[in-house]
Amino acid sequence: MKKRGQKRCSKCKAPNGARSFECKACSHPFSVKVARKKKVRQIGDWRLIEPNALIRVVSGSGPYYLDADGNRHYFSDRGVYRVVSIDNSGLHCYPESGGGHTYLYMGPEVKSDLCHNMWRAPHKLLTVNRRLAPS
Repeated sequence: MKKRGQKRCSKCKAPNGARSFECKACSHPFSVKVARKKKVRQIGDWRLIEPNALIRVVSGSGPYYLDADGNRHYFSDRGVYRVVSIDNSGLHCYPESGGGHTYLYMGPEVKSDLCHNMWRAPHKLLTVNRRLAPS
């Protein structure tokens, strides 16, 4: 009888670990399911994004604060946003989860004029494969 976390070899019926690739008794290979990778595409030229499009913002991107230990603390939230308009250095958006207006900076990485340890950096944007709901 097999225990939890085990599988039996189809050739010799010996119990094996659930994550093993071959039988430890007879070296018979187990069939392994290959998971499909999701196609995630980074948006190349953000200026080509049209209003009302959905985009995904990746965590660990955008403007950040540099603490005394050299760690970055990012200001932007990750998630899906709906683009309202585009200007010369970024996107005006609203989060799909609800909330207020958000500006996604897309210009070059530069030190902020406001504080010596803050940096303006571009956000990393991905495509969203959902269809737009009629508005």
